[in-house]
Amino acid sequence: MKNVSRAFSYTALRSSYISIVSALLFIVMVEGGVIALLIARLITNELIKLVLLCLLVALFLLISSKLLAPLWTKHRLNATSLELH
Repeated sequence: MKNVSRAFSYTALRSSYISIVSALLFIVMVEGGVIALLIARLITNELIKLVLLCLLVALFLLISSKLLAPLWTKHRLNATSLELH
């Protein structure tokens, strides 16, 4: 008997997931922009301002990567095993 395996993604409906994530990322970007504007206007120390803005960008990238990770995560199922990728 032939060992046939099939790959499944964790997001069954990619288009609906992408639209939800896009809306959430837009909200995060707007909030991040407001926070960045407040940091740029209210903090006078340049070093602290730079560190805070870098941390804000790193936080945005972390949130974005966690939200988009299910689009590239897959598993493969065959008759005897389940392989996670």
